[in-house]
Amino acid sequence: MNQKFLLLFLFVLAFGALNAQVTCEPDTVGLPENFLINPLPYSVEGNPMGGIRTAAVVGEPYEFVLTFATPPTFDIAGLGTLDVNSIELATEGAITNIPASMDYVCNPPNCIFERDSIGCLVIFGTPEMAEAGETSTTYDVGVTTLVRTSLAAVPFSFPNTLFPGNYFLCVKANAEVPDCEFLLANNNDLAGRVAGMYNRPNPTSGLTEIVIESNESGRFLLTVSDMLGRQLHNQQLDLIQGTNQFTFDANHLVDGMYIYTLSDGSARTSQKMMVRH
Repeated sequence: MNQKFLLLFLFVLAFGALNAQVTCEPDTVGLPENFLINPLPYSVEGNPMGGIRTAAVVGEPYEFVLTFATPPTFDIAGLGTLDVNSIELATEGAITNIPASMDYVCNPPNCIFERDSIGCLVIFGTPEMAEAGETSTTYDVGVTTLVRTSLAAVPFSFPNTLFPGNYFLCVKANAEVPDCEFLLANNNDLAGRVAGMYNRPNPTSGLTEIVIESNESGRFLLTVSDMLGRQLHNQQLDLIQGTNQFTFDANHLVDGMYIYTLSDGSARTSQKMMVRH
């Protein structure tokens, strides 16, 4: 009995020491204004480059960082504009539907992000074969928080009606297995028609050139959206086979990260553009 107790104690001690070694740094590059969490959830129409964009592989250590920022005020439906004191997460159980081999820790460790501060949470672990299935398994992850305001403490989970979508986590049996469908589909749905797309300079302070390498001629729609999925610009493009170059004026956009998407009406490909005046 004493030996079993000792082994259990050593296991708990080792697990605690492992958690103590894991930490994260907030991603402060291209953050949207007045936000609570970044990246925002993935959604096909509104935010195709959001959510958890890296797959976990069985037997390999994995980490994914969520950044939290507590604005001084925030608009909550039904309650209006409220002064915000903090965003809080429980140190256990706030991240739901992750594989059993994974856990999370916060920076700061108490998972309380005070007003006008930026902190982070890292999901980490080494997936096991049963968690990937024969090839891959998608986990629909949830994030449960408590937003403390001057009026009340408001339970606030992500995704939600203000920030719709999903935090899908793809767990693969090995590195050779293709990514889960949601990652494959939104890396480049237009892979057969468009070989690549990027903009230069990126970051941009004003004018930037969007370069599209097209495998065929055709009419496409180019849209630019913010990280909340709000469409800010759209235009029809007539592409020719080969290299196409278009100038986009970002002078009217505030500093931050944006998504530009090329679509043929059924498939799409997206890239990120940073604006920094």
